[in-house]
Amino acid sequence: MHLRIEHRVEAPVPDVEEALLDAGFWDEVAKAATVAQPRLLDQVVAGDHVRQRVRFRFVASLSSAARAVLDPEKLTFVQDADIDRSGHRAEFSILPDHYANRLDAAGTWVLEADGGSTRRVYDADLHVHFSFIGGQVEKALASGLRTYAEQEAEVLGRWLAAG
Repeated sequence: MHLRIEHRVEAPVPDVEEALLDAGFWDEVAKAATVAQPRLLDQVVAGDHVRQRVRFRFVASLSSAARAVLDPEKLTFVQDADIDRSGHRAEFSILPDHYANRLDAAGTWVLEADGGSTRRVYDADLHVHFSFIGGQVEKALASGLRTYAEQEAEVLGRWLAAG
């Protein structure tokens, strides 16, 4: 399943990018998010590139079909991102802590200037490998990811406004 998620933040690209690399921002998202709780694991800076790993715990409700094959307690994963600060974009992969042979996702996000605002655009592919109900589980996870992205954008806007 392909996902495209867009949101706008009322701040310039460099400020948005800096916030996304700030451990304090991730702490704020973890306090506010109701779908997936992130925790910054580490960052390695090499010139214009930052490798950032964030662990997420999916905490949203799942349908009974999804719960039949996935234990909600085991829905944790690491987003491993290579952030190119010169191009204001990242390539990421999702590395499940459990169900590695059943779930995979990867994609990109880009920060685009839009006047004095920033538009963040995610493009990702999510695949759930379960016979018969894989599509239902993909839809449930995609819905949760969309909701999480909205919540993250709200926190990002507040974080930057508080400056």
